[in-house]
Amino acid sequence: MKAKPAATILVVEDDADIRAAVVETLESSGYRVLAARDGPEALAAIDNDSSIDLMFSDVVMPHGVSGVELVHAAHQLRPQLRVLLTSGYSAQVLEGASDLPLIKKPYRISDLIRRIRNALGEGAA
Repeated sequence: MKAKPAATILVVEDDADIRAAVVETLESSGYRVLAARDGPEALAAIDNDSSIDLMFSDVVMPHGVSGVELVHAAHQLRPQLRVLLTSGYSAQVLEGASDLPLIKKPYRISDLIRRIRNALGEGAA
């Protein structure tokens, strides 16, 4: 029996250090990982790579596209794309995100992996 290929996750984070740490964490957990610095870069990746299974995005980002707006735009391109948002900001900043899955910063690596697996429908860690 052939093993199921690893899920592909697009990490969208404007902070280079955080982005690198998340990419490394997810790759070491067996996922194929792509990275984007902002919403426009993420949308280009989604439009060009149909293998992306899940987008993990910060909510507050530069260049005029928030994580919430990014989810809506991504769903215009790929309605079935699974998403998980992250933010360290208060509920007021997260307006429009109440119906979207969110993990609050700071998070433990084990919690991130569990939430990614749940978002992908892989079950508990």
